[in-house]
Amino acid sequence: MSNYYEILGVSKTATADEIKKAYRTLAFKYHPDRNPGNAAAEEKFKQITAAYDVLGDESKRKNYDLSGYSENAYSNSSQYQQYQQSQYQYTYRNPFGDDNFWDWFDEKQSNSRRSYYYYNKDNQPKRTNRNYFSMFILKGLQAFISFVFFRYSWMFFPFGPIICIALFVNGITGVVQSIKGLFRSQKSKES
Repeated sequence: MSNYYEILGVSKTATADEIKKAYRTLAFKYHPDRNPGNAAAEEKFKQITAAYDVLGDESKRKNYDLSGYSENAYSNSSQYQQYQQSQYQYTYRNPFGDDNFWDWFDEKQSNSRRSYYYYNKDNQPKRTNRNYFSMFILKGLQAFISFVFFRYSWMFFPFGPIICIALFVNGITGVVQSIKGLFRSQKSKES
């Protein structure tokens, strides 16, 4: 293992922003998608990612600076072994922050890594006629109340009318979806 500062091409007194900028520049240059089939570029990318993993985290960087670097600094650590065996080969550390936007909406697997880009209808609860009828009543009430309060919303211009219109459209959309769901479930019962 080499000196992480040399790998990223920054000085030991570099700021966090300078380290992040150096990492982004080198990661863009050596990323395997930009260099398909180039084993040297892939290895360089792994080294850059490992260096940024340590230097990009303030506490890891302090420990690294205190202990120095050596040929076997991380070879026996479980974190390094986990990095080597990780199936997420090119996304070990997110340079834009550790907070994943989609984790906010994922109730079941907020701490695990998975693909959020494909919508799976199998995970959705099965809706019944009762659910669709409740949705019809609630969304209809929402549309009616937003329609009634629209005339008073001008007192809170410009946000009042915008909110009322958005609530009305959402209510009407929900009413239409619930009617479609009621007809769909009725057809499936008949067949």
